[in-house]
Amino acid sequence: MAFQSLYRKYRPQRFDALVGQDPVTTALRNAVREQRVGHAYLLSGPRGTGKTTSARILAKALNCLNLGADGEPCDACTNCTGISAGTFTDLIELDAASNRGVQEARDLVSRINLGLGAGSSRKVYILDEVHMLTTEASNTLLKTLEEPPDHVVFVLATTDPQKVLPTIRSRTQHFEFSLLSVQDLSAHLAHILDLEAVEYEDEALEIVARAAAGSARDALSLLDQALAHSDGRITAEQVRRAFGGSPFAQRLAVLDAVASEDTAGVLVCNAALLASGHDPRRIAEDLLRTLRDTFLLIAGGGRVEIDPPLEEQAQLKVVGAALGTAQMVRALETLGQAIIDMRGSEAADPRLVLEVALVRLARRDTGTPLQALSDRVERLEREAGDGRSISAAGASDDAREKGATPRAAAPPVPKTPQPAQAPPIPQSPEPAVSPSPRPSAPSSPTPAGSPEPEENSTFSPSSPRPGLGALRASVRAITDAPAQGSATASPDRAGGSQSGGSQSGGSKSIASAPSESTAPPASAPQAAGAAFESSIEEVIEAWAGVLETLERKVQIQVQAANPVSVTDGVVTFAVPRDSIDSVRPKFQQEAPAIRDGFLAALGEIPRFLLVPIEPVVEVSEPVEERPKRKPPKAVAEPVEPERELEDGVHPDDIIDTPINSEVDSVTRIESLFGGTVVEEHEKP
Repeated sequence: MAFQSLYRKYRPQRFDALVGQDPVTTALRNAVREQRVGHAYLLSGPRGTGKTTSARILAKALNCLNLGADGEPCDACTNCTGISAGTFTDLIELDAASNRGVQEARDLVSRINLGLGAGSSRKVYILDEVHMLTTEASNTLLKTLEEPPDHVVFVLATTDPQKVLPTIRSRTQHFEFSLLSVQDLSAHLAHILDLEAVEYEDEALEIVARAAAGSARDALSLLDQALAHSDGRITAEQVRRAFGGSPFAQRLAVLDAVASEDTAGVLVCNAALLASGHDPRRIAEDLLRTLRDTFLLIAGGGRVEIDPPLEEQAQLKVVGAALGTAQMVRALETLGQAIIDMRGSEAADPRLVLEVALVRLARRDTGTPLQALSDRVERLEREAGDGRSISAAGASDDAREKGATPRAAAPPVPKTPQPAQAPPIPQSPEPAVSPSPRPSAPSSPTPAGSPEPEENSTFSPSSPRPGLGALRASVRAITDAPAQGSATASPDRAGGSQSGGSQSGGSKSIASAPSESTAPPASAPQAAGAAFESSIEEVIEAWAGVLETLERKVQIQVQAANPVSVTDGVVTFAVPRDSIDSVRPKFQQEAPAIRDGFLAALGEIPRFLLVPIEPVVEVSEPVEERPKRKPPKAVAEPVEPERELEDGVHPDDIIDTPINSEVDSVTRIESLFGGTVVEEHEKP
């Protein structure tokens, strides 16, 4: 008997022998058992997953003379053996790739009404690679697929169901086949080798199963190759040398060099792989597969199952931690694009494409600015793993690049107040919440040896202004503290009258603080505008931001007020006279929120004055005060008379020309344009 390849010799002949497609086989078996077989089926899936085999088994089950109670064919009767041998006359297999024209489809339709052979129950048509049919051929089969004869069953198989016409898919029952797992393929290969009485190593079968990429037919073809390389026993080393791809150690060395940003090391490791005879495309595919496993290990937290053994996974975790998620994603995209470029016809040298891709991975600054920024953020996050914030890690990273020690923007306020000194008050270049201008000398001297948080917390003009939340927190700390708050505010309210008491001793001022803490917290807003120094331009700019902090309905009611001047800490708002009655109460009601908005934007609180104005005055007054902005009329006025002189016609002199009915169109054209009649044609 002639030699048969393993995938032909061990092709499944029953539903229960099909590996890894339990949902499909269960549905087909139940349909046969319950006599609910459809008139057309569409089987789709990757190559080598059992589509054509399932169609043949279905044909067996429909024509089996000794059908089992579970819907399985006996595989022993005349019809079953005839189908297995390919001699059964009522099973017609057509390759749509080679019979794709409309004429072949018409021939099929013309023969479909022929009767059954002796002993047959159903005539089964198997159209393989049905997506290769032309549009005309597919349309020819539509009516037949929709209403075939009762004794005919169509089984369509394809690897690309999206290319099949939707009208055909809607007339069939669609079953999708899936790729097989490594475990299922390894068990299937072990079963076949047991039948062949061949010794093997489990690791060797796993290598074959991974190389098959989920296809049972590819796995059996690779097993045939492994048997050809073996001397009666299949070992992992033999299989790895035959088609295991590039060695794992060398692939890991390439990734280590990429993680270390060692460009020379990456090129040296790649040159070693090329010198070993590995194809550049295969090297790129192996690196991509290894990077994918590393990415799943890191991003999935070890909960995603991957193919490599445990010892290789431990090494991949180390490389993945060094690369980081962002760099791994970039490497996957870069290598994937390199593989596509190497497959194209324009790739003159695949080695160069691979080398350029690896250099891009090792030199992160060769990527786009967004990629470089993402890599830096990833590094900063890893540096901040000890509990520091991202901003602190970024400051330290910038300091290392500049060779200097980073300086904090503002030191933190001490959590525990000093016994002889009030808590620090954040200050801006202009006093924000103090009720009176800051005195030239402090009212309470600082004891020797005590820290000076006021100096540290003072905001210089070059430092950023404090945010609204920070200022509110500082104001609450001043107004809510029963002892220290009043000890700080009392000297200012008394105009320095109690400064002498505070100078007599630190303990005495602390003891007297509770009795002086009865001052109302609203003292700061009452003194608003005392030291307001912002200009009208700054107020106008800040007013737009203040409006955005208010609620939407409040914005609508107060947005008619517009700041027009600043005088002695008082901001004058101009309000249309017809809106003043509605704006004034809402403005007074929302005054605390408006003050907070100006405090956040300008660092100081103004007083407000609403003035009603007329809409005409608002537009005309600035024009009258600044006439220089108005273009002079003397420049534009002479232009129009010049154009009138050029025309030579005054508008009063224009009159309608009387219509002369005796002059026809030809005469008018000749008189106006100097034309002559060459030939006349009668109007049809």
